[in-house]
Amino acid sequence: MRKFNASMRMATPGSPALRFVTGKVLFLLVIWSNLHFPCWAADRNDRPIIGVLSQELVSNGSSYIAASYVKFLESAGARVVPVLINQTPEDYKKLFLSINGILFPGGGVNITSSGYERAAEIFYQLALTANKNGDFFPVWGTCLGFEELTFLTSGKMLLSHTNTSAAALPLNFTEDAKRSRMFSAFPAELMAALASEPLTVNAHQFSLATTTFYADESLKNFYRVLSTNTDGTTEFVSTFEAYRYPVYGTQWHPEKNAFEWTRSFIPHSPSAVKTTFYMAEFFVSEGQDLSDVPVSRGDGLQRVSAGVGLQENRRTVTVKDEDHLYCRYTEYCHDGICVLRKTQFLY
Repeated sequence: MRKFNASMRMATPGSPALRFVTGKVLFLLVIWSNLHFPCWAADRNDRPIIGVLSQELVSNGSSYIAASYVKFLESAGARVVPVLINQTPEDYKKLFLSINGILFPGGGVNITSSGYERAAEIFYQLALTANKNGDFFPVWGTCLGFEELTFLTSGKMLLSHTNTSAAALPLNFTEDAKRSRMFSAFPAELMAALASEPLTVNAHQFSLATTTFYADESLKNFYRVLSTNTDGTTEFVSTFEAYRYPVYGTQWHPEKNAFEWTRSFIPHSPSAVKTTFYMAEFFVSEGQDLSDVPVSRGDGLQRVSAGVGLQENRRTVTVKDEDHLYCRYTEYCHDGICVLRKTQFLY
């Protein structure tokens, strides 16, 4: 008769042997995860708050944020805070310490002298200073926001007129795109589609010519060019990212593919929509980095994200869709830290 071997014994559910083995396995898993993924809990914020800069609405003197930017960020798991124009530098600094990143959207205002420009400059400088000091804070510019970044970085108006006000184009990727942060998580098939199909919406009358970019020391030393395009006459920079800072820009509109429907040249193919979501996921994931975040920023984010002690402001923000659907968002704030919550639809 075969002798009993402890290693052959089956542990029954609830038995001390099974509890011992399970506990040992869990202990080893915890040790392994701490060794291989030490920053999972400490350096990640799964409730990021991203600011979106508003701009003048010339028709009635107020300001607005296009709804597609709100949807773009929310689709990747972010909450959105309106960054209103014509506030004091102190107000902007307080807000800066309460958010995880900022997006400068497209639009039609002056990039050298407007409420949009003045607010963008303050946040841009605050972001550079914060990043130098180890406080990770990403900045994104789309279309007008891209153009604003070129002005803020160079201190000069360097744009040229191009015939690109209503066109969807494929991207002409540079070699740097392969090792970029922005496109690092894009599937190979989506990168191939972006390079061969008209998936990027261009709705701008001015562009940064490639020759102008490389002739300007401040721009070429700050940004790496990830893609270019041409209107048939002028080659221009269409995507860039900073070398040493989390600053990103697209002359094209990644948010339109999934969320705007009134212009016939806006692509809505599966690859076009995937482009929207991969771009959103990338930027929001940048805002989820909480490594070395100061206590003031982390505490404020926890209060607002958890919905603790929020008070409704009387001020509301009207968010405009290109299909003329208006949504009214009301600010809810705690100690000057605010989030947008949709309160009603306006038609």
